[in-house]
Amino acid sequence: MGGGRYDGAMLPFAAGFAVGLERVMEAMSLSSTSEPPEVLALDRELARKMRAEGKRVELAWTDNLSRLRLYAKKRGIKYLAVNGRLEEIK
Repeated sequence: MGGGRYDGAMLPFAAGFAVGLERVMEAMSLSSTSEPPEVLALDRELARKMRAEGKRVELAWTDNLSRLRLYAKKRGIKYLAVNGRLEEIK
């Protein structure tokens, strides 16, 4: 990803960015595993520990527990890592 300022080019204040298509395609192929992660983690320390044990872990994008539980159910994720403990998704 790159970017920069373009002050005075066409507008008094402007900025831009670019994304490398090859990198985006590579990242998309890496995240398309056939099985869902086992753990959805809000707790980064516990996520590191679970990964060290060989578990597939996805980091949560929000701290809204109801949204995370719903997302986990839809994806088939079994556990939610919150505050140093694993919570089974039912």
